[in-house]
Amino acid sequence: MEVVKTLNRQARTPRDMPLLSPDTRGLDARDAQLAMAIHRTTLQRWLTIEYLLGGLLKRQPRSMQPKLQAILLSAGAQLIFMEKMPPHAVVHDSVEITKQLVGTGASKLTNAVLRRASELVVERIDDGGWQPARNRVPWRSGYMKLRGDLLPDVTDMNFHLGVATSHPRQLVHAWVEHFGKKDATRLFLHSLTNPPIIVHAPDVDAEAIDPALAEHLTPHASAGFFVWRGDGAALRAFLDASPTRWVQDPASSIPVTATADLKPALILDLCAGLGTKTRQLAAMHPDARIVATDVNEQRYAQLAETFAEHPRVDVVPFDRIHEHNGAVDLLAIDAPCSNTGTLARRPEARYRYQDKSLNSVLDLQRGIIDDALPLLKTGGAMLYSTCSIEPAENEVQAAHAAQQLNGAVVDQSTTLPGGSDDTSYHDGSYYALIR
Repeated sequence: MEVVKTLNRQARTPRDMPLLSPDTRGLDARDAQLAMAIHRTTLQRWLTIEYLLGGLLKRQPRSMQPKLQAILLSAGAQLIFMEKMPPHAVVHDSVEITKQLVGTGASKLTNAVLRRASELVVERIDDGGWQPARNRVPWRSGYMKLRGDLLPDVTDMNFHLGVATSHPRQLVHAWVEHFGKKDATRLFLHSLTNPPIIVHAPDVDAEAIDPALAEHLTPHASAGFFVWRGDGAALRAFLDASPTRWVQDPASSIPVTATADLKPALILDLCAGLGTKTRQLAAMHPDARIVATDVNEQRYAQLAETFAEHPRVDVVPFDRIHEHNGAVDLLAIDAPCSNTGTLARRPEARYRYQDKSLNSVLDLQRGIIDDALPLLKTGGAMLYSTCSIEPAENEVQAAHAAQQLNGAVVDQSTTLPGGSDDTSYHDGSYYALIR
């Protein structure tokens, strides 16, 4: 029920889909984990489920009221993509929820459509890769064979890719044009993976992991990082055991490493969020004083709590940053972005990819850069970073910053999402060092 309530809210604004999670309070650990899995699968596969159910309904679910749409999509996620879910139980529960939230009449439609949906997949092949075809949907490292040619024709490849991998057509067109069909398809498939929890723990010897931790930690391909497998309580205890440990994707760590050769006395972390890059900056520059802030009140409160006792990190309100005008040696801007480098972790972000939202993000980024420039002292450096892989959010903005500073982009790099398994998985990111 909580999954349906959350999806109902997200279905009301599908092109501006908010980041929400089901309220799992009151559920035991197993049921909470299942609820999160259903919600995640529904978000990841939204457009695919919608298209397949639309073929059964003879109209798209989006034309229905959001409550019924949410019920059908969440049930479709379970019936089509979660092979361990008993079909009869999914159909029964969905019918009962429909009766409660929508009405008895609608429950008959739910029953009829979902019974047919439970028969859509005839075979699951867990390896060998996926090639576009009207009867094949990407699944794990292989594909699911459908009962008939139910997907769009491959003669319109962008439309087919969008439906098969659940990405809006504008995003498909942009990536195919920029990266080419082969690499764009790889990126679409990567966004369908379930990313691991990755921790930065350079104090742990990857060659001799403590036996007490061995069941939780597996060395990642990136040095100093590990894949975590364990519950939240064990993770918190592990992180609390050392100030050098935190949850971070390797791609997110790359920008700060670009500042390794600098010797800043004062660093200002302008969009610090929860402080992951702030910690990284503090570790990389042990002689620097760091000022951190964030405009979001909730993130700011958590940031202040995290660094309350840190000897070199001061967390200040956003409206006080200009007290440091002309004094900052290194200005770090981890800018708000479209999140296209992290679609596996943020599946809802793909549905916001449209001109209106992109232009809004670009305006926000440009405003942050321009407002922050007076903070830098003469000869200072700006580290601009995002978790986007869009040139308009990255190279174009970095070039603007360099022009405004009468400086140059001395180093920049885009990391595309990749990795074939948990120990090689990484998100996408971008950074530019400007002086």
